[in-house]
Amino acid sequence: MTPGRALACWVLASIAGACVLDNQKFDPGGATTGGGESAASTTLTSAGPTGPASATSEASGTASTSSATASTSATTSTTDETSTLPTSTGASATSDASTGETRSGGPGVEPGTYGIPATVAACVLLDNGSGHGSPAVCGGNADAQNNTGLSGLMQIDTMVTMLDGEDRRAESFLRFDVPADYAGLVVADATLHVQVADGRGILAKGPQRGVLVTTTPFDEEDLDVGAPAPMATLADDLGPVQTDEPITWSIPVALVQAGAPLHLGLLPTDTDGVFYRGRDTPGAPTLEVVLVAP
Repeated sequence: MTPGRALACWVLASIAGACVLDNQKFDPGGATTGGGESAASTTLTSAGPTGPASATSEASGTASTSSATASTSATTSTTDETSTLPTSTGASATSDASTGETRSGGPGVEPGTYGIPATVAACVLLDNGSGHGSPAVCGGNADAQNNTGLSGLMQIDTMVTMLDGEDRRAESFLRFDVPADYAGLVVADATLHVQVADGRGILAKGPQRGVLVTTTPFDEEDLDVGAPAPMATLADDLGPVQTDEPITWSIPVALVQAGAPLHLGLLPTDTDGVFYRGRDTPGAPTLEVVLVAP
């Protein structure tokens, strides 16, 4: 084999070994240290303008993937995992000079496992004659009831009686903006990750985790004036959750489209509510996707 062909083989082997990434690690223990900071540590690194940025978390638990219509579960582990978030935009096709092969999916996006952070993760209080409760009102109510250093929480409850709840129904909504860079790659699997808040003894161990649905489109400003309408049920409520528990739901891959938003809702089934961590908390909602070559 000539030196040039040996070098090309070495380059291909190096790339192939970097394609498959570990799944996202959430803050499973939910442990906090002063001011509600997570005991888990996060380090952000960048691979440069043509590569993805990576977020490496050290924590002590993982969530298991569940059936979209019938099963969700969570398990704990002590392994460290890595989540890589794509930063490139716009679909394109590029040529590898060493092989002459064409790679699609946008600059820097290779087949592998990626985590998409929630663009919106907030709850609202539905108007029952007492007025609509915006995410600021609903989230503030959840923060006060949870009563720890975490803030920006979501809640689901058929009747929020405490503080300024005024017996209103609390629903939570998630929006994930799927990067356009994914065009040209195939979504082989998709999993929604959320995590229960850390308040102990205050509604955090309710007998529900919520009904997962798709909703009509919405953005953050829309939630200030109303709640989006539910469309299709993806998973029924499967019962009790525990404080700090990571929860997962399997998402039909047909719903994950490059360059398009995914709108989801968590609807309550019980008056004993549940607090979930919000967009800017440790254990924030994330859509994990597995991308493969066509």
